Amino acid sequence: MATQDSPDTIFYKSLDRFKIGLTDREREDFELTSLDEVHTVVLEIQNEQASERKMQDMTRRQSFLEGMEQYSNVIEVFLDVSMFVAFVWGPVKFLLQVAKTWTDSLDLLLNAYEQVGETIPQLLQYDKLFSQNTAMQRVLGLIYQDILEFHRRALFVFKRRSWKRIFHSTWKTFNTHFSRLLQNLHRHKIDIERQASLIEIEQSQAQRESQEKNSLLKKNSKGRGRQSRSLRRSPLQILI
Repeated sequence: MATQDSPDTIFYKSLDRFKIGLTDREREDFELTSLDEVHTVVLEIQNEQASERKMQDMTRRQSFLEGMEQYSNVIEVFLDVSMFVAFVWGPVKFLLQVAKTWTDSLDLLLNAYEQVGETIPQLLQYDKLFSQNTAMQRVLGLIYQDILEFHRRALFVFKRRSWKRIFHSTWKTFNTHFSRLLQNLHRHKIDIERQASLIEIEQSQAQRESQEKNSLLKKNSKGRGRQSRSLRRSPLQILI
């Protein structure tokens, strides 16, 4: 039976595979990108659109960014988080900067981010469980793997020469794979919620058993105390 990769191995392997498709310049740019830079790009796009009177709903990317920010806070318990999440923020920044040049592409990209964001669970409520449970850490690794795959395929669309001319055909191909990625991410969300529920039930049961054990020990201790006091009574007290 094949052994499962450890959580950190999943992260490292996923990132190594993703880097293969990047140029040296892209690797350098991505590894230095922060969430603040992504927010700056979003603000720039909003200002440009306002001046050109062609506003789009940029809030569609918010669920993704908030979900991934929670994600980074959770994985920092067992990983060098900055190195891994930089390769999430880097592609987001790049894709938004390219897609903003055409309304159709920006609209579809924002829709995609919105759909991904909806599949990312609210992770901070489980942060203590992630620090203690390897199985849940592995699911975090699989989420990272799928997010990188999403970006790998999106980059393939937007990095091509004359990408606008063939955009709708390449995006159609992208969507075929994107649907499967969404299914994967949805399964990961369910796995995390189910695993968290099982762990909480087990912890609650263990706590209840511990309380019952302590209660029984106290009861037995009181009984032994009464018996000991009875044995220490003097013969005169006994006769009386």
